[in-house]
Amino acid sequence: MRVFLRAAALAVSLILSPIAVQAQEPPTLAEYGKLPDVEEAVLSPSGKRLAVLTNIDGKRTVVAVEDRTKLVSRFEVGDLKIRWMEWIGDDRLLMVTSRTQDLGYNFTTDKAEFFTARVLPMAEGVEGGLIFGNRRELVDAIIGDYGIRNIDGRWYGFYGAIQLTRSGRMEYEFDHGRPYLYRVDLQDFSVKKIANAARPGHDTDWLIDAAGEVAATLDIDDNTGEWDLRGPGNGVIAKGVNRGGRVGLVGLGYDGTSVILAERGENGIEWYEVPLAGGAMTPFLADVDVDRVFFDDSTGHMMGYLEGART
Repeated sequence: MRVFLRAAALAVSLILSPIAVQAQEPPTLAEYGKLPDVEEAVLSPSGKRLAVLTNIDGKRTVVAVEDRTKLVSRFEVGDLKIRWMEWIGDDRLLMVTSRTQDLGYNFTTDKAEFFTARVLPMAEGVEGGLIFGNRRELVDAIIGDYGIRNIDGRWYGFYGAIQLTRSGRMEYEFDHGRPYLYRVDLQDFSVKKIANAARPGHDTDWLIDAAGEVAATLDIDDNTGEWDLRGPGNGVIAKGVNRGGRVGLVGLGYDGTSVILAERGENGIEWYEVPLAGGAMTPFLADVDVDRVFFDDSTGHMMGYLEGART
């Protein structure tokens, strides 16, 4: 999409600009400092709508169009740090921004970057809102994005959240920064906790299946590097030790019945596949130089990969 937009902009500029027959002066510093014409572009699942973060008259603006010409929505975003945008069906747009926040004397660092996710309505009768913005016991920031699913015609998002502890009748305070996993109804913004945070000294990661259930949970001991991978029934389906804790989830396999795991060792990064029902952990794409993997956003299943050039 970005290639298409850049090519279109180039074509327009070639049509409107005279052909240069002599060497031109180098661009000025002001021209170097201009905002890019297009920062981001995302297509809705049906392909009918396109949202573009662009520069209009020097103002950063999100423009949503339908069938290439019909304006759906337009709003300025100023200097917001927009990290990514994502369509939720054709009627909602998820915009994720970040902000740097002072933490105070109780933390080991002075500042931290918090990501917030807001649903923007793209049709009449659709409600917008801030993810975790209506719950006092949760920080209104997302700590990990685990996908969006359409379940029985209703949209849900899966996000990590920092859960506060009650310190008084109407007050809450910070307890720890290990995220819990929540399911968020993207219509009314109600939430449901579906997985607990990691134990102290541990890190946890999750994969969500097509039905919106936790398919796999990876737990890593920060001190020893011991890790275990649990399946849908919370039974251990694989385990090992990586002293640097350099092991992580890649995603679900092609049909959703397996987990793809990556581990960095002395010989580089190795990928493995583990059946969710239990079984041997086997090498995955061992002889392929994988540059990028692609997943189905609606199911979390792997669709394919881009092979890189070996050096």
